[in-house]
Amino acid sequence: MIFFPLSLFAQKNWEIAKNKNGIEVYTKDAPGWPIKAYLARGMIEKSFDTVATYMRQIHLRKEWVADCSKSEVLHKVGNTEFIVHFVIETPWPTENRDMVLKIYIDKETEAGAVFFRFTSLPNYIPQIEGTVRVQRAIGYWKVRKVNETRTEISTEGRSTTGGTIPEWLANMFVEDNPYESIKNLREILTEPVK
Repeated sequence: MIFFPLSLFAQKNWEIAKNKNGIEVYTKDAPGWPIKAYLARGMIEKSFDTVATYMRQIHLRKEWVADCSKSEVLHKVGNTEFIVHFVIETPWPTENRDMVLKIYIDKETEAGAVFFRFTSLPNYIPQIEGTVRVQRAIGYWKVRKVNETRTEISTEGRSTTGGTIPEWLANMFVEDNPYESIKNLREILTEPVK
């Protein structure tokens, strides 16, 4: 299991970085981390069960996580713990990033919600040639029931950049990636059935 001290994410001082299409992204300085922490949230007009069931399909992360070209489940323990290898595409002139995350599904912390907590495992597999390994990442995705047809999705986290990249690019990623991921997830879950 992965546990995070409540103080890690309960801190205040969040500043709004983006508020568009009903999705809010906040950032703040994260002492001990090279880039800002992020917190993002938005609503999806689908039932909690629909959203949570989709989120449990860990192998589908590349379908909605922004800039993700690979999400491969390397190891699974039951239906609650996964080790997943991700490749994230980054703009030129930087190299793509890869990371291995341990994802733990937590249904016990909050009634009417499920957390997908993640932490990095940088040495789990060798680094992929042509990428830069993200060494540290920690956070969660949260699915929370609002009512029978509305669900809130939120994410909070922090990470290293995996090598040197311009500060403006790193902070753009912190603002844009959570926004685009929630937007993608909403579009996938609300598109009409063909």
